[in-house]
Amino acid sequence: MVKDGAVVDRGVNLAAEYCERLDLAILVSGLGLEVAALVFDMVASGKALHIWSMGDLLHDAIAFLKVCLLDGIVPLLDMDAECELAQVIFNTGLPLHNRLRTLLESALAATNSVPAITAQHALCEEDIVPLVYASMSVMFCSTTLLSNGVDSNLFESIRRSSQALLRSVFELHADQRTWILEEILASLVKLPAQKRAQSVHRVAGGKSV
Repeated sequence: MVKDGAVVDRGVNLAAEYCERLDLAILVSGLGLEVAALVFDMVASGKALHIWSMGDLLHDAIAFLKVCLLDGIVPLLDMDAECELAQVIFNTGLPLHNRLRTLLESALAATNSVPAITAQHALCEEDIVPLVYASMSVMFCSTTLLSNGVDSNLFESIRRSSQALLRSVFELHADQRTWILEEILASLVKLPAQKRAQSVHRVAGGKSV
């Protein structure tokens, strides 16, 4: 019993340490997304034109948005609800959930700011590629974690914003359309059968993919 008790205590300590690190990672990512959204707004409004390194700032902001979505938020939300890490997150209660909600709000602000840039500035391929993959990762995210207490409506807003961003890139960059379509179709094929049903993925005009 003493041994079992020690194992339980160690598990509790590891869970607490994991949540502390996750909380810090979410906090830092949220701050980074706020900075990225600020850069996008400055570029869209023309306020950053006097900054000699505007191109580098924009590139770094796009790269950070891609990393946060593709390598951070989406894998976290796609986590199997039955896995141990997901259970740890569920059991932490409001503090971590509120932090995650704030992160999603920052991600929404950032994704909402990008289409204005794509409409006004000719982006290079180095910036288009991460934007496309970031948008697609959100579009095809299963959001398993959100169905267990975290605000799913907020992520749906991010999904719609990402679809608008991808549509903007697709319309404005004809030379990129072929590979974008190939990646979208490849992602659709990989989806479970129930998620390939009509009405799940819609395009402009109300038609289904």
